[in-house]
Amino acid sequence: MTAQPPGPYSPDGRYQWDGAAWQPVRNPPPAAAPQPGPPHSYGQSQPGRPQPYGMPQEGTPAGPPPGPYGQAPGTGGRGIGLVIGLVTAGLLLGGGVGAAAGLGSASPKGSARPPAFSADFPGGDRRYLPGVTVAMISDDWLKKSNKWKCAKKPDKDETSSGAAHRVECEPPDDRGDMSVYIEYDKEDSVRQVAATCWLGLHTVACTSLFSTMADTLLIPRKSLRKQAAGWAKKNADSERSTTIGGVRLEFDLSPHGMTATPGI
Repeated sequence: MTAQPPGPYSPDGRYQWDGAAWQPVRNPPPAAAPQPGPPHSYGQSQPGRPQPYGMPQEGTPAGPPPGPYGQAPGTGGRGIGLVIGLVTAGLLLGGGVGAAAGLGSASPKGSARPPAFSADFPGGDRRYLPGVTVAMISDDWLKKSNKWKCAKKPDKDETSSGAAHRVECEPPDDRGDMSVYIEYDKEDSVRQVAATCWLGLHTVACTSLFSTMADTLLIPRKSLRKQAAGWAKKNADSERSTTIGGVRLEFDLSPHGMTATPGI
């Protein structure tokens, strides 16, 4: 794939015009001409055993499934089907890499000249995931529904979005094969949510984690939950991105993860 020349940046260097939309720049250098940074890492790879996660099924309305484990939170309605991934660690870590080779994001087609900035760009509420709260992710989805544990990190320098706070969540048994990070300024001002899974490509556990996260992020826009979860399930082993309901979902393969940022 031919590399595309970088587009213009927003005044604070945190967004770049890709020809179709403003996209967030990861880890922009401080006090310097902003350059696109490398994808940030969310920890060290530690192989472990798979863990089941609730995943929306085709044709099933989004909503909280029965049972205490593998759920996405909701506000009522019929349940999300529970997918159980009982696969050995060796199978999870092997195979699938070749099938993922060559997958990537198509270069956007559009104008090289971005639209004029609005008065509050890129500030104001447009910096935050619409309707998403810290409790929605850490408490309702991860802790209550899946028994994960979450801890607030005091070091602001650890945030890649420039947020004031960061919460890190992991499965309950300290396996280290999955993680979810939340970067936010206030409880209802979330800048970024990122999930990483080290169990290998084309695994039920990783796909379910990403699909359920997408479903959870779109709870404020109920009609789009199924669309978001379905897109994440289909593209979990790629480097594609999309924006649904004001939430930009972007996949990486190194490490294998999905990042949610505001869709500008």
